[in-house]
Amino acid sequence: LTLAGFVDEGFRRRLSVSGTARTGMGDAIAAILKPSAPGGSSLDGPGVDLTDPSLWASQLQVSVVPLDLSIEDLATFIDLPPGLSGGLSGGFQLTGDPSTPAVSGALQLTNGQLGAVSVQSGLLVLMPAEGGYHLSLDLGMLDAEAVNHELHVAGFVPVAVGGETPSTDAVAGMDLRVNGALPLGLLRGVVRGVADPAGALMLDARITGRPRTPVVQAELSLADGALTYEPLGLVYDDLNLKLRVAGDQLFVDHLEMSNHKRFGLLGGRSGRSGRSGRRLRTLSGTGHAVLDGWGPASVDATLNLDGFWLIADQDHELALSGDLTMSGAWPSPLVSGALAVDTSQIIFGEDAFAGDRSLAIDHSLTIKRSKATSVAQPHVVRGPALWRRFSIDVDLDLLRNLRLRATVPLQSDYGQQFAQLSSVGLDTELGGKLRLTQQDQKLALQGSIETLRGTATVLGVPFDIRDGTISFLGDGVDNPLVDVAAVRHTGSYGDVNVKLSGFVDSLKIDPSSEDYPDKTDVVTLLLFGKPASEMGDTEGAAGAQVVAATLSALTGSVEQALGASVFDELEIDPSAVRVGWALSDRLFLRLQRRFEDNGTDNQTQVTLEYLISRRLYAEFTTGDRAVSSASLYWRWRF
Repeated sequence: LTLAGFVDEGFRRRLSVSGTARTGMGDAIAAILKPSAPGGSSLDGPGVDLTDPSLWASQLQVSVVPLDLSIEDLATFIDLPPGLSGGLSGGFQLTGDPSTPAVSGALQLTNGQLGAVSVQSGLLVLMPAEGGYHLSLDLGMLDAEAVNHELHVAGFVPVAVGGETPSTDAVAGMDLRVNGALPLGLLRGVVRGVADPAGALMLDARITGRPRTPVVQAELSLADGALTYEPLGLVYDDLNLKLRVAGDQLFVDHLEMSNHKRFGLLGGRSGRSGRSGRRLRTLSGTGHAVLDGWGPASVDATLNLDGFWLIADQDHELALSGDLTMSGAWPSPLVSGALAVDTSQIIFGEDAFAGDRSLAIDHSLTIKRSKATSVAQPHVVRGPALWRRFSIDVDLDLLRNLRLRATVPLQSDYGQQFAQLSSVGLDTELGGKLRLTQQDQKLALQGSIETLRGTATVLGVPFDIRDGTISFLGDGVDNPLVDVAAVRHTGSYGDVNVKLSGFVDSLKIDPSSEDYPDKTDVVTLLLFGKPASEMGDTEGAAGAQVVAATLSALTGSVEQALGASVFDELEIDPSAVRVGWALSDRLFLRLQRRFEDNGTDNQTQVTLEYLISRRLYAEFTTGDRAVSSASLYWRWRF
């Protein structure tokens, strides 16, 4: 059996494959065609086992020679880091049984690049030996700061031909030496969002034993490293690490770093060179772990945070101080301690309370369209994040340092315009103490926090918060119990109070006024700047219907509020709110309130439309500034 193939790019050959193998296909064909009875044939002739792979191919001798083969092209067929580039040259051979071939040869990387690191030289040599392979890897690298780094790997790996790890004591054990440097710039090629890396991880290790039960003696260190992680909006400086591995024991002797926000208050980028004058925000710690193979069996670690930023993106800012401990069996250790909020700002838009409304089709459904090629897409089931397996018991003191900005839709299922009307906005500073716990992957908060100062926006109108509490009852983190009182000064109409109460997913609003006991007057005052009792007869009648609908919506009875006989038109935009309903089949009343006062036009305006015929109708408009008009319209459709 002869094998030959090649890959060309234009007029240049990039890969050639050639070789031979012994085959018993002739014997197999003869066995298949040999008659076993009149009119029949036998698939298993005497002495021929068609299930034996060596019958089809054996004594393999294949050479694979890449000639500056592009790694980017190779990534089309195998999974490689997206930031890896360069060309492969050299060659390797596969010999022996095709199911258990021996591999030998060498590959050289030219013009290599991984992340922010240029791989100036790279050579991998693999030679078969009794019970495994001898290998050596030599890399010469240049980072973005023009610093040269080298990494060397050499030794013996016990791998049985065919890729299975030998388990008998007769086979020699693993013996690998690794020493050199790994520049942090490599992270840009494997971790999305890493930028501006500096520094290198120094490594000196010897690995013996079996591949599944290695014995490691290693020292790792990092001095004055730095990087930016864009998803969190943070710059990490002064990264320092000293770590030792001795057999089944891992020791973190020293861990320290500082960080700051990537962008300043005015949106300008805050690089590492601009640290003078800023508070030093640090994280430090030590730890110990018992290893089981390549992973931990148990951990015992302590961390100290001093104003250390956890996140500083567009919607969330959080810096903490305090101490944490982690101890217990892996992967479910106990994380405990006490933390205080140093700086925090959290923004929740309406989408945060809207639930899952994705338009993506459920992966369990298959859509078939005529004249279309169906390509099956694998559904990847992801397990929980690593930290979700932890047990957590942490005391959290807000220290009056948490600012919350949230917009909570009360009835988002009845149209966007109505949801804008019946929504609550909170912009407040909070203080108090909470307890954060997690058991069986269920995260919960317990405790009450106090609203210190701020505003609540109800029906598009801002109120000054007088007092209030937000209570977490230990059954989750996203649906606390709210009890907030706020007031709005309306000038000659007195003060309007509003009470926000209930759980977030069923929040109730109760407006009131000592000067106007009727809630219709109160809500009309908020919506249109005038109590319903002080409007004109027609204006007041319209206001009463609108306010009745609004009050019903605020208490959750939206089905009654949106009946066609009550609410026929509702429009809200940045300039005004307009509501109306049909008084009869020929009369339509519209009430409009402008948010801004230009000093000349009506701020509150009433319009009455009268349908005279199918093509002719009249419109009468008046308002609080006596700007009135009467118009006659003729409809002509073409």
